[in-house]
Amino acid sequence: MVSNTITDEVRERIRFPLSDDELVRRYDLVSAAMRERGVDMLVVSNDNQYLGGYVRYFLDNPAEQAYPLSVLFTKAGEVFSISSGNPASPIPFAWCSRRIKERFAAPYFRSLDYTKKYDAQIMVEIVKKYGAKRIGLIAPDLLNSVMVDCLREGSGAEAVNFTRELDRIKAVKSKEELDRVYDSARIHDLGLKYVKENARKGMYEYELRGDLKSYLVKLGSEEQLVMMGSSPRGKQAPLLHSFYQGRQIQEGDDLMLMIEANGPGGYYTELARTFCQEEPSEALAGIFSTARSIQHAIAEKVKPGVKISDLHALYQKLVTDAGFPPENRLLMHGQGYDLVEWPGFQADDEGVVEENMVLAIHPHIIREDVSGYCCDDYLVTKDGAVRIHEFPQELIML
Repeated sequence: MVSNTITDEVRERIRFPLSDDELVRRYDLVSAAMRERGVDMLVVSNDNQYLGGYVRYFLDNPAEQAYPLSVLFTKAGEVFSISSGNPASPIPFAWCSRRIKERFAAPYFRSLDYTKKYDAQIMVEIVKKYGAKRIGLIAPDLLNSVMVDCLREGSGAEAVNFTRELDRIKAVKSKEELDRVYDSARIHDLGLKYVKENARKGMYEYELRGDLKSYLVKLGSEEQLVMMGSSPRGKQAPLLHSFYQGRQIQEGDDLMLMIEANGPGGYYTELARTFCQEEPSEALAGIFSTARSIQHAIAEKVKPGVKISDLHALYQKLVTDAGFPPENRLLMHGQGYDLVEWPGFQADDEGVVEENMVLAIHPHIIREDVSGYCCDDYLVTKDGAVRIHEFPQELIML
C-alpha cells in the first residue's frame, strides 16, 4: 500500500524528497484547471530527466534512462502510474509512492516493437473504468504516437492538448520550489569555481567533464549536462556536447564551459563562462561585454505582464544594433524540473511573463574568431528580474 506522507525509507534513500504539502498544492491547482476546461483525465509520459519534468511534477519520482514512466491524473486528484518493468514491482516502488491510487507496470521497451501498446492498453482500461470522456494530453510531441492512437481508438474519449494550461501552473514556482532552485544555482556557482581551480593545460576536455560531474553529484546534483570547448587564441571556443570533448587543452587556450545540471530535488539551472589562461584578447573581452550588456538589457525589461514576443523582438534589435546578425536560437527559457521549460521566448509564443518564473537568459554572440556567451538564471519578481547566481559575470583567469 502506498503512503500519503514521507516514509522513513524515503528519508533514508532519497536525499531531497518533496513535501506532502507541495504535492497537494500542485494537485489542487491542476484539478481546478481541468474542471475549468472540462477535462476528466490527463495523460503524461516521460522517459528522462532533462526534458521529463511533467512526470516528476506529479510523482516526485523521475523518469530515467529512456524507460517510459507515465501518469494518469483525474480532475478529482487521483493519480495512476504506469512504468516499464516487472508488473509485480511497479515503479515508483510502494515505499516511495505518495498519493498514488494504483500502480501498474508491464515489460515494454521502445526498442522492442511488439511491446509498443503494452502501456497504452493499461491506460485504455483506466480511462474506461473511470468513465473519462475528455482526456488532456500533456506535451503530445513527447508522447508515443502509438500510445495516443491506441488511447483514442480504445477508449472512445476525446483527446485535447492540455499542455499550455499545465505549463502555466508549472512555470510559476512556489516558495519550496524556489528554495530548491536557489540550491541548484549555488551548485552551479561552486561548479564553475571548481573549473577555475582545476582546469589546466594537458587535461583532456572529457577528463575535466568527468571530474566536474563527480563534484556536482557530491553537492546534490542528479543529472549533469556539461558543454565545453577549448581553442587556441584567435579561434572561437565552442560549446560542444560530450561526444565531441576529446581535445587536449593546450597552453594559452581559451575554454568556454557551461553547466546545465539539476540540483537537490531535481531543479535545473544553468551557468556558463569563458576561462582564459592568459589575459583575454581585446576581441574576446569586447564580445563578452556585449553579450553581458544584452543580457542585462533584456533582464531589465523582464517584468510580470510583459509579452514574450516583445522580449524576443527587443533581443533581435539589441543584437543587430550591436552589429551582429539576428539570432535564431532561444534567447532565454524557463527552468525547473525541465532543463528547457516553458516559456521559450520565441516570436510565435503568445504567453506573458509571470511573477516567480525562473528564466535562463543566455545571449550568445558568435564570430569566426571569437564568441561571447553570458548565461545566468533570473527570478521574476513583482519589480523585475533578479539574478540568482553569485559567480562573477566576467571572463575568468585560470
